[in-house]
Amino acid sequence: MAILHFANLTYSYPHTPKPALKDLSLSVEPGELVAIAGRNGSGKSTLCYALTGFIPHFFQGQWEGDTWIAGKRVVDATLAELAPIAGLVFQSPANQLSHTKPTVYEELAFGLENLGIEPTEMRDRIDAILHALDIAALATRSPLTLSGGEQQRVAIAAILVMQPRILVLDEPTTQLDPQGADAIFFLLSQLCQQGTTIIVATHDLEAIARYATRVLLLQAGQVYRDGAPQAVLADESLEDCGVGYTVYTQVSKQAQAAGILPSNQPLPVTLEGAIAQFQTARRLPKPIHNSERHTKRGSGETPIIRFESVSFAYPHQNPVLQGVDLTLAPGEQVALLGRNGVGKTTLVKHLNGLLRPTEGTVWIGDRATHHHTTAQLARQVGYVFQNPNDQLFCGTVAAEVAFGLRNLGVSRTAIEKRVEEALDSLDLIAFAEANPYDLSLPWRKLIACACVLAMQPAVVVLDEPTIGLDAQQIQILSTALTQLRQQGTALVLISHNSDFVVQHCDRLLLLQNGTIRLDGSASHVLRHAKQLTHAGVRLPQVTRLGMGLGLEAIATPEALLAAYDETFRKAL
Repeated sequence: MAILHFANLTYSYPHTPKPALKDLSLSVEPGELVAIAGRNGSGKSTLCYALTGFIPHFFQGQWEGDTWIAGKRVVDATLAELAPIAGLVFQSPANQLSHTKPTVYEELAFGLENLGIEPTEMRDRIDAILHALDIAALATRSPLTLSGGEQQRVAIAAILVMQPRILVLDEPTTQLDPQGADAIFFLLSQLCQQGTTIIVATHDLEAIARYATRVLLLQAGQVYRDGAPQAVLADESLEDCGVGYTVYTQVSKQAQAAGILPSNQPLPVTLEGAIAQFQTARRLPKPIHNSERHTKRGSGETPIIRFESVSFAYPHQNPVLQGVDLTLAPGEQVALLGRNGVGKTTLVKHLNGLLRPTEGTVWIGDRATHHHTTAQLARQVGYVFQNPNDQLFCGTVAAEVAFGLRNLGVSRTAIEKRVEEALDSLDLIAFAEANPYDLSLPWRKLIACACVLAMQPAVVVLDEPTIGLDAQQIQILSTALTQLRQQGTALVLISHNSDFVVQHCDRLLLLQNGTIRLDGSASHVLRHAKQLTHAGVRLPQVTRLGMGLGLEAIATPEALLAAYDETFRKAL
């Protein structure tokens, strides 16, 4: 018997013209691990709310159809009755935490207390989940002092510790480093094997391909595709749904088009599948010439950014940065890599004076930051925060983008021109008169980017810009970054999305234990695969595919196909 069953469900949020879910019918069997994929706005979060009874019991709106959770008809049950059965991990950890408990340990006990769990069992459960998610060191910390990634782990733990029969997670790994994300998905797969029904909405196609038993592809509030990961993730219509493909699928598509792989084979969606196809290919490849994607900028030029023996420590804490020396040339594109908590955000906050060194000096051009205000430095360095809510406050998107320009004293005519150009570059023209907080978080991230791009600084800093973006929105951002390169703007990028990083950055920096441990071109840094992996960096998918084929330090699909072509010909 299905543990979840929807019959012709249609749901509309208040004051919205179109339904978020439309005539949706669905059944989920016990012990399935179902992934929900789709572009932002397709209905993924709304479906998560319906799967746990928050619709119709918490969210208001118009509801038609019927749903059952573990045999209970949802309209006849209460949230209190459904909570022990179906647990929901919200997309934002801020919406999950109680904000009333002084420690992480007590936060995890909160739900168990409400369920009436005995103290001895409560302690056993909490200790087990702290260990499973590697957050035991946070047990005595206040949840409100944790980083976004740490809060996300705590929010997940707070639901897992209650041991619901059905676990629904909405983008549970967006703020986690690759090591943390892998740990979550591995734990979910173990719970599934033990009989827990798992439903997870995510943009992580590689995780879907590896762990899911079934994929629901949503489009405009309806189930557009429903099937095994191999069938759904290789579907030709995937890009039309704003989802895209894994890099393994993309490279195989290019190889088939070039005659390297037979065109009658199904497209692989996993690393293992792609390696197997290339290893068994027997057709003579056509010549493929590798073109250098990135041109190294700045040789011989005066650095626009210079760190001289920079150390920094927050009050009453150990140093986060220790003796960092770093230069950035005009127009250079640099990425900072490393696991959560190593100091990446701390480092970039020194670029515009948000933080000042405890020791050493940071130079922006010929200005030492400790002699200038953040407002003065912002003319040269534009910083897009990881959380756009920290920098958006105007009533319309257009006013938001114009705000910084007015502070710079830009003329009214020039402001209008720059605002239009920035909105157009990030596909935001249609939202010009909307309130930013009426839009979803991914669109707010792009609005924050537009605010900085409009100011035309010499350096743009982006802190985890792809978090929460769907494939279509990432492509919009990619196009804007390509324009920055053409304009000679320097870029400093913090991201766990290594595939995005190697697409846009000439130079990679590995930050570990407060110091820069690796610094060089992508091909140079990627040769240190073991060191990167040990430091919590997930190698790009194309790099891992290359390694599986015996090719070293591959950073782009074009480089992989060219290297494979050369290796294949030598072997003939």
